Amino acid sequence: MAKTPNPFKPTAGKVPPVLIGRQDVLDGFESGLADGAGAPGRLMLITGQRGFGKTVMLSEIRSIAEREGWFVVADNASVGMCDRLVRAIRPRGMRMREVSIAPSVGAAGLATATFGGMTLETPRLMPARLGMP
Repeated sequence: MAKTPNPFKPTAGKVPPVLIGRQDVLDGFESGLADGAGAPGRLMLITGQRGFGKTVMLSEIRSIAEREGWFVVADNASVGMCDRLVRAIRPRGMRMREVSIAPSVGAAGLATATFGGMTLETPRLMPARLGMP
């Protein structure tokens, strides 16, 4: 009996030429961006077994957000992730004075999620010391 080859070829997020059966999810996300805070499409949980297209969906969602003018930070859950995220969202010319990484998720009335917080400040310029070496 001949063994049927496995059609699954892992491509680690390579976007296929056609996404089948995903348009409702993408439309829901795009509507969530347009509808603003509290819109159901703004909070999504992407799950699935290996090879089901989670990374592809996240890439498509990222493209939609960028196309709509959102600032997007893409990263992975490896060592140093929090530091990379804080550096990515810090405005240029500012330095961090205080950072708290305290992720939380709540569901009192509406689902909420927070990453933490940071305090920023502009670097202080040292006054010129006239007449001093």
